[in-house]
Amino acid sequence: MQESHTSAKGLWSLPIGSVDAGESLIEATIRETKEETSYDVKVPRRQTISMSGKELKTLRQFHAEQVTLTIFMAEIVSGNLSAGEDLLDAKWHRLDKLDVLQLRGNWVKDFAHNKFYLKKHH
Repeated sequence: MQESHTSAKGLWSLPIGSVDAGESLIEATIRETKEETSYDVKVPRRQTISMSGKELKTLRQFHAEQVTLTIFMAEIVSGNLSAGEDLLDAKWHRLDKLDVLQLRGNWVKDFAHNKFYLKKHH
């Protein structure tokens, strides 16, 4: 996903968003993925990481000192990839080409390469 928000404009990321009132984490993940990619997904597992400092510079819209990202591994059930209205673009990228992209944070590449697992939930 190529971001259009001022603080991250043009940077590539995973689908990202927040949880609405009364919504579970999994419901929010399914909704945000649909809004940003047009994919319908099911969510079999999640990973949670916490970030602060340098990594926060591209997550400013959350207006927080500490941001906890709960990252879900999702399986595409249906749909065709297209960028949501608040994005510049949506594409699949090869893992070996991530180094040439301007990413929203190192966590995007680390997650794509499975380099971190701080908390696992099954």
